[in-house]
Amino acid sequence: MFNKPPVIYARKLHLLKITIEGGSMIEVDVEQGLEHLKEVMANPNQYEVLGEVRAQAEVFTGLAEIMGLEGFGEIVDSTMKALETYPQEAVTIGRLMVRDLEAGRSAFLRGISHST
Repeated sequence: MFNKPPVIYARKLHLLKITIEGGSMIEVDVEQGLEHLKEVMANPNQYEVLGEVRAQAEVFTGLAEIMGLEGFGEIVDSTMKALETYPQEAVTIGRLMVRDLEAGRSAFLRGISHST
């Protein structure tokens, strides 16, 4: 009846569930974080930019771990290292992080829409 053992089907369903839930996380949680950072970058005199970028980077690190997105984690790690080395460039570094995470988010969402 089955070409493959039911365990393989269960695993595929589990992975599909993770992908769908991850898609929701990346659509909502990441988008909200990116929108907040865009606001911070557009109005740097109204925020403590370094702290805002670091705080959001920590959130993104957690999401990257939960969703198993190495690329997202690498972007955030690079951002944190850059902030440690050049804290006076927090606005530029934050803008680059937003740009790179938006590109990663778009690629992830395109991948989900093609797989469902």
